[in-house]
Amino acid sequence: MSMMINKSFWLVLVLMSIISPGLIAADLTISATVDRTVIAINQTFVYTVEMSGDKVSAISVDPELPDMSAFATFLGSSGTSQNIQLIGSRMSVTKSRSFTFMATRIGKFQIGPATIKYKGKTY
Repeated sequence: MSMMINKSFWLVLVLMSIISPGLIAADLTISATVDRTVIAINQTFVYTVEMSGDKVSAISVDPELPDMSAFATFLGSSGTSQNIQLIGSRMSVTKSRSFTFMATRIGKFQIGPATIKYKGKTY
């Protein structure tokens, strides 16, 4: 009985890889957010970069953060989280990295995009 279940499991895995290669090769996307948009001088804020797609689990480098030196000081990384979901034959992976900054100037500032380099491509 155990041998029959084991063979069935492998057959399902083989069929999934043959039938749905497009589902396995999802694109990599990146987005960034801040935890608040109004900040007083010397207050901290968290800049979070979220990466999603099937390539995310293979990425071990930190994202390149935009230059915020004109209005904020980098205090350090404040954490990483990863979420993996398997729904039917579709796998979804999301990884988030959070970075803490402290506001050093008063004014209105725009934060540029974060980027990540993976296998010669910039996302």
